[in-house]
Amino acid sequence: MEDRCQGVSLIGPKTRRRIIEQLSLSLSYRQLASSLGVTPSAIHKYLTGRSTPRDEIMCRAIDLAGDLGLAEIGEIIMEDLAKELEALLEKLVKSDLVAPSHVIGLSDVVGRVKLAMVAGMRARPAWLRGSR
Repeated sequence: MEDRCQGVSLIGPKTRRRIIEQLSLSLSYRQLASSLGVTPSAIHKYLTGRSTPRDEIMCRAIDLAGDLGLAEIGEIIMEDLAKELEALLEKLVKSDLVAPSHVIGLSDVVGRVKLAMVAGMRARPAWLRGSR
């Protein structure tokens, strides 16, 4: 589980909510809450955006996803990462904070993230490839 949790602190609130949503497709609130060590009320708060799961809850969610669909969780993370990178790139271009040559390099990074998503997560991060 430790390998999967490396870097979990970098997962933003929206992505955390989407991961909990994905897990809730396979489990009831009560089952999910029990597996994550929280109350069903906490699950409801996560799903409605009134609360954000802490890092240790997300580690448990990722470990649970190993049983229920780790690939789907990885795709959520990669999709949100690509969106955030695109938004950052757009802001940098508009503000003239980066040289045109750097924009090309950053665009390449965004393209690689999207390609990894399309390629079925073959290039997913090591912390998502960890063994159960």
